[in-house]
Amino acid sequence: MSEFSGLADALIGLAQGRDSEAWSYIVEHHSGILFQTAYGVLGDAQLTEDAVQNTLLSIRDHASQFSVRSNAANKQAFAWMKRIALTQALQLYRSRTAAIKRENTLAVEATVMTQEDSDAHEELLKLVRDELAELPEKQQVPILLKFYGGLGYEEIAEELQCSLAYSRTCVHRSIKALQKRLRKAGATCSLVALTAAIQAHELQVSSLAVPPQIVSQGHELLHSPLTGDPCLVPTLAVGKGVLIAGTAATLLVGVLSVSQFSVQSAVVHQGEHEEVVIQEDFIEEKAEHAVAQTDKKRARVTKKLDDIDQKRDAIIKDQRNKYRRRVQLDRNRYGNTVFEDVERKYQAASREKDEPAQVQAYLELIQMYPDANRAGCAVQYLGQSSEGDAKIAYLEQAIADYSDCWYGSGVQVGTYARFYLAHHYLSQNNTIKAEQLFEETYSLYPDAIRHSGKLMFPNGYEDMTDANN
Repeated sequence: MSEFSGLADALIGLAQGRDSEAWSYIVEHHSGILFQTAYGVLGDAQLTEDAVQNTLLSIRDHASQFSVRSNAANKQAFAWMKRIALTQALQLYRSRTAAIKRENTLAVEATVMTQEDSDAHEELLKLVRDELAELPEKQQVPILLKFYGGLGYEEIAEELQCSLAYSRTCVHRSIKALQKRLRKAGATCSLVALTAAIQAHELQVSSLAVPPQIVSQGHELLHSPLTGDPCLVPTLAVGKGVLIAGTAATLLVGVLSVSQFSVQSAVVHQGEHEEVVIQEDFIEEKAEHAVAQTDKKRARVTKKLDDIDQKRDAIIKDQRNKYRRRVQLDRNRYGNTVFEDVERKYQAASREKDEPAQVQAYLELIQMYPDANRAGCAVQYLGQSSEGDAKIAYLEQAIADYSDCWYGSGVQVGTYARFYLAHHYLSQNNTIKAEQLFEETYSLYPDAIRHSGKLMFPNGYEDMTDANN
């Protein structure tokens, strides 16, 4: 074992032919951290043992898929191993939850937060696990790696094979998606509180005592069959070739597969020969329940779209009337002749195809008529089309001095200036300032519209991160 310089070296040795010394190195040096990593997701010691065995089997059978892509080979190998452990743990958690879930799904009532702190904390963590299991994989993985795996952004970028900046964006968007699901489930908490709760739990897990049998069981897995020794790891076939082991297999009495509302038979394999066939009436009952739930969701979506359609025309009319009132203020202030001159200068600048000439035309208009409605539109355009510090300066000026200016389409300068500045900060990885501006924009202008005439936030606050406006 001493001949291995680290985990990466051991994985390479294992890939070359199930080297027993390489396997011993991995099991004895890393079973403990695999247990602690999986426990953070599962919160159950017995299921965690199953997850560790599944993880070790996956490492054994897929060691050849590991390849060194950086100078920090052991660090990269550690992240690769943790990702497998986190994925196996989440699969077990999702399967167990689906099997024992009662008709009424867990909902956190307002009274939860008034109970003892420890009870509220455990309830929140349980709900976090439930909702995390329902997220798409592209949103699960960044959360698992960052908050359960303890990886830094550079390690996440290496594991996801993306830029450092994009790894930060992935984590931010994923945790926002989790926060949205928690809100729908009845648990309202800030991003800071959510991440703090997970990290506090992981800190406790890091000091968790690892069962001594983990290492001995791991040694026995080297030469077990590809799907695992049934005596050690009872397995359950779920869906498209996914194997669930141990206690999870014992808990499940069947597998439900509903595709286009058709029912397929499922068989539980446990031990060498035991087979339990799911009864047709049980499958049909679950299928009918799934169809009913889908119909309810479709009805809610349809009603929401109908409500938006009914309100949209009134909102657009109101926004454009505000533009007309602002135009009338300018007419009263400047008189018709000057007002029309301002409008001509603005339209001429808008049509100018030479960028430097266009910028100069906008600046002259702002200097001549600093209090005009079109001056606000000009400042907004300069902010939108500039880069770096100039962009920030123009957009901040539009927010401070011209928020009450309007375009003829019914778009308010105050809305778009905040919106573009927030996305600029997000592109610079300044998520704190971006978050503040997103919340401020939606708070001040919930009925804002786009130049196309569509509502800017038809689905509420979550539309803020959509830059396609």
